[in-house]
This record gives sequence, C-alpha cells and structure tokens, in this order.
Amino acid sequence: MRATVLVAALLAPLALGSCTKLVTLDLAVVEPCGQETQALNGVQSFRLLSTGATPDNVTAFPTTQPSGIAIGLGEKVIITVEGYGDDITLGEDPNAPTVAPKSVGRTMPLLIDETTANIKGTVLVGKVDSFGSPRDLDGNCSSMGDNGSAIEGRHGHTATFLPLINKVLIFGGAVWTSEDGAPVEAFLKSAEVFDVTTGTFTKLPDPKNARAYHTATALPDGRVIILGGFSKINGLTAPLINGEVIDVREADPYQITIVSKVSRAHHTATFLADVGLIVIAGGCTGGVADGCDTSSAAGGTALIPSIEILDTNGDLSVTKAATGALAIPRAMHQAVGFPSGNAGVIAIIGGLNETGALRGVELLKLDGGSVVNVNSTADALPRALVRHQATVFNGELFAVTGGQDLAPGGVLSDTAPGVNEMVICSKVDAIITCDGGAALQSTRYGHAMARLRDGTLVVIGGVTAEGAATAEVLRQVPGSGDFAWVPTSGALTEGRQRAAFTLLGGDSAVDGFVNQVFYSGGHSTALPFVTSTSTDIYFGR
Repeated sequence: MRATVLVAALLAPLALGSCTKLVTLDLAVVEPCGQETQALNGVQSFRLLSTGATPDNVTAFPTTQPSGIAIGLGEKVIITVEGYGDDITLGEDPNAPTVAPKSVGRTMPLLIDETTANIKGTVLVGKVDSFGSPRDLDGNCSSMGDNGSAIEGRHGHTATFLPLINKVLIFGGAVWTSEDGAPVEAFLKSAEVFDVTTGTFTKLPDPKNARAYHTATALPDGRVIILGGFSKINGLTAPLINGEVIDVREADPYQITIVSKVSRAHHTATFLADVGLIVIAGGCTGGVADGCDTSSAAGGTALIPSIEILDTNGDLSVTKAATGALAIPRAMHQAVGFPSGNAGVIAIIGGLNETGALRGVELLKLDGGSVVNVNSTADALPRALVRHQATVFNGELFAVTGGQDLAPGGVLSDTAPGVNEMVICSKVDAIITCDGGAALQSTRYGHAMARLRDGTLVVIGGVTAEGAATAEVLRQVPGSGDFAWVPTSGALTEGRQRAAFTLLGGDSAVDGFVNQVFYSGGHSTALPFVTSTSTDIYFGR
C-alpha cells in the first residue's frame, strides 16, 4: 500500500474579532485495495479542490512539498484530491491543468463551521474511471462480514447511503446454500453499516425479520424505510406484509414496525420529496412465483396491481391503500419519480407478469393523497424488459439500460440473453415517448446504473455475454455532439449480479455529490451461484 500524507491547513474565514480561525485537515491519502502500487505510483503532484464552501478554493503542489488550501464555511464541503503524473505546478496555471488526472479521491461531505475542530481522516485515491475496494484506517482491506456477523456474503440486499452521517446501511439479503442437493436461498436476518470515512463495516443488532428483495428508502432526517421482501414463513418462501423504520444512530435502530396492506416483494418504493410520500407499487404476492421470488419453486406468477402510500410526515406504522392502481399488474419493474410542484409524478417501467416481460410504461400522479393512473402505454418501450435499470438524468428525461426481453410465463430464464440497448424516454405533460439511444458495449442484465456528477451514466456488472466483470460509461465522443458507451479503464473485483449499489455522498448536489458508486455483494453470473462478500467503489472523474 502506498500512502502520502497531505497536511492541509483549512483557513476558514470566521469572524472572531480581528482574527481568523485555522482548522487543520490531516489527510492520509491511500490507494484502495486491489490498486496497490497503481493509483499513486508515478504521481508527481496533487491538486486539492474544495466545493460546497463559501468561497470554494483550489491549490496545486508537488508531492514533495505538501501544501494547504483555504476553505470557507459550508455544510456540505467536499475536498477532492487529484493526482497527476506530471508536476502541474510547472505550468502557466497549475490550478487549471490541461492534462487529465491519473487518480482521484474525495472526502464525504464535511461540516465546516465555527465549532469545527481539527479534522483527520483517510481518503481513498483510486485510478480515474476504475474500481477499488475499501481500506480501513490501519491500512487493512475490509469487506462485508468483517465484523463478527459471519455472513457468507449477500445478494438481493439493499445498500442505502445516509448523508447525515456519511455511512451506508446494508440490510438483509440472501445467500445460496444447498437443501437435499438442490440450490436454495437462505434469507438473512442481519444488517451492517459501512463507515465511508474509516473504511470499516460494523454489525448492527439483528432486525426483526430475515428478508431479501425488499426496498429501502432514505428519508431526509436520516431514517430508512424498509418494506416487504421475501422471507421464510412456516417453512415456505413468502412475501412479508411488514416493514421497519431504521435509525442507525440509535442504540436500538429498529424503531417502528410498519404494517402494510398487502404482502409483496420485488415491488418499487418511490420517495417523492416534494410531498413527503412514499409510493409502493406492484410486486409479487405469492411465494411460488419462479419469475419473481427467484427461488427454485415452480408455478405461475402471483401479482396484484395495488398501490400503497406511506406518509413520512405522519404515522409511519401503517400504510394507506391508494384509490388508484396499476393498469397492468407487474413485478421486477423500475420506477422513477419526477418532482412536479406540489404533486409527484412517477413512471413505472417494464417488469413482468404472467404473460412474460412487459413493454409498457405507466405514468402515475398523486392527487389529494390518491394515485391516479394518468397514462398507460402498453408498447412504449422498443422491446419488453425485465431485470433492466432506469434513472432520471435530465429534467423529465429518463434512461433505461439493458435487461432481458424473455420471461416466458412470468418465469425468469438464466439462459435468456440480455440486451445492449439504451432507451431514452421523455415525459411531456402526461405522455411518455421512448426512443433508442447509444448501444451498450455489452449485453447485460441484473446490473447497476447510476447518474454521475457531470450528468453521464455508468452501468456496472450484471450478467454479460462475455461473463466479464465489466462496467461502462456514457461519454460524449470527442469532436462531435454524439454520445457513446465506453468501457471503464478498470474492472470489478469479480463479475456478479443482484448486487446492491448506492451513490456515495448522495444523489444530488444538495447532498454532496462525490462521483463514487458503492457496489456491494451479489452472486456469480453462472451456475452454480456463489454469493459474494466483495465491495467495489467506482472512482468517477
């Protein structure tokens, strides 16, 4: 492991009579696991940038002469560390180099105010556009389960970034095991927290239920809403009707048990921040749905079109049944929310039902606490999709990538190929229209997709035809206005699907965007399935 210590004086201009307050930031800059002697090897100079402060600042210096950076006050201050293979201080303007950085790392959002004491921490600095794994303050590599929880990895779990404390809640999931010689899933009754600052995983007390394929929704006050998912009930795989409100800052993190109207898994839970409501849509209602609960049980897919609402401003112990419903029952779909004044609008995209994968997109809108299906277009997508990804990336545009177009009889097929399409859909008033975009480098399904700081998209892992641990980024082609998907410069630790992912620093500039994606667990992409303990962090530009 290579390490460089940057002693950076943060000159915070505090009005203390005629004096200013000096806050010292002691950053130990280290390479992530898997990038030993790579990310910092050959680095000749660093550039430090502060964002989120008043004012922001930037400074550059050779690695042999650590320097300081003046920073103003701010609630979401991020220090970016860029490493260069050249000594950029020899140029005309070292604070605006013309060469690209070799490596990059960022702190989580910091609070710099009148009470801030000296700050000491570690920043993982990885090769730009690559993947590395966490390293703790002692220089040791760390992974899920390194805390006495004795888990053999997780898949079908959730990972949720908590902006108030710069930690990630990792909840539930399953592991592959054997029963009478046949592969089965054992659902996990466990949770842990990853501390981004220290690089360590800490076990939480066991939750009330084992569950996987649930949803986890972060609230602005730091709590997380867990809803539904599959568990073992009387020895059979079945969806749960309950959920939990979690606050990892408390000694007992499981504060409230939520009772839903319907048992469900593989549903969506979309938080509409402008109205403070979580809209829970679709999902599985039976435990024998091979296309939905991903177990080895045979049978048809049991789905319902029901929608529920959880008011985060009121009683969190119960959900309210919405008067509206999905036009087509579905599960394993995607949902994206559009802030829209005093009302919330949601697009429900693809998924599957008993007929197979679906092409339809439904547009839902809240109206006085009820959900209205304002538009349902059965053939909006160019092809039917399940195990795809969707995200809003520009106003009322959203992107859909990858997936499978075959799920005969509502049953997932591990032999059905993935697709390499990206679809761009737009919402104009109450109409959704979709058109083809730049093709992915690889066919893939069961992957992750995140929107990066500059508005570009990254897709990570999943099942690819090559079976490789690949990722790719949508970037503008130099010299043209066109965009194309290009492979990242570094690969994942191992190829896997059904992993959990979250953006570190939050998913908006308000939270503090650090352009790093946390990608944890999952299981292998081919039989026999093996659940993973790996955690990869993507280092964006």
